[in-house]
Amino acid sequence: MKRPRSIILFEWTFIIATALSFVALVIDYSTDPAAFAIEKSDDPLAIWVSLSVIAFFAVVSWALWYGVARRASVVAKWLVVAFFVLGTSAVTFAWIYPEPNTYIANAIDTLACVLNGVAAWALFRADALDWFAGRPVDLEETFR
Repeated sequence: MKRPRSIILFEWTFIIATALSFVALVIDYSTDPAAFAIEKSDDPLAIWVSLSVIAFFAVVSWALWYGVARRASVVAKWLVVAFFVLGTSAVTFAWIYPEPNTYIANAIDTLACVLNGVAAWALFRADALDWFAGRPVDLEETFR
């Protein structure tokens, strides 16, 4: 079954937003004094915890993308929406109470949040609703 335009739009915006979030995480990590303390510590557990959090974020993002774009999972769709709402509140909080030297990371996170909003919006367009309901999608109408 071919995927409708809204699902393709979701895929692109979600993948780009996820990549931008990783970039913002790396930038934020490089300016965080606590991160420097973890790097300089001799405790290997501290580094593994940091890497585990990043790996968990990557696996959850991949699972959500796969669930929505390949399996038409309604549960994954609503998880994307829930994470968008949580991300929006986190970005808002980051701008209200900014940490020193995090403005670039905050700007990238804001862009990622906007792209996640577009991705979530795409999941509620008519062709996407047909996709999630398992109804055939009129690709002639979709790709006009």
